[in-house]
Amino acid sequence: ILSKNVSQINPLRPGCFLVMRNASRMYIGELLDLYKKTSGRHGSVKSAVSCSGLSYLSLRVYLPLTTDGGASSAAAAAAADIVDVSDGDDDPLSEQRFSCRSQSSDIYTHASAQDLLYNLGTDALAGKPDSMLLSAFSASQWRALSKPKVQSVVKLTIKIP
Repeated sequence: ILSKNVSQINPLRPGCFLVMRNASRMYIGELLDLYKKTSGRHGSVKSAVSCSGLSYLSLRVYLPLTTDGGASSAAAAAAADIVDVSDGDDDPLSEQRFSCRSQSSDIYTHASAQDLLYNLGTDALAGKPDSMLLSAFSASQWRALSKPKVQSVVKLTIKIP
């Protein structure tokens, strides 16, 4: 978790999918732009081989789809600012789908680089924007980072300066 899977072999660059965690939710973000603070200003950079010095990330947000009475509720989760991050079903064959749509609009955010948990790379999600499916490797990383024990460690780690 310390390197966040960011390295020369797996740099942060636009198109990467990232597991993000802020105070209220865990989500996947598609990286649109990276920012570093230099000379008192935040400037865009093309890529980064570490998280050191990064200040903000521009992201398209993908929320986990849940089912309430048979209907997908990514929009309800976005409106309520709540996402269930429990590990739920540990069946490795269970599919986890994500959507970047809230009603008819895509969801975007400008997040602190400190909220980055893990770089999944560029091939983490596939499908249509309203029903993206995680690759097998990315699904295992998502499930591992979603476990309550990991979440409690992540919360402690984020609070340490």
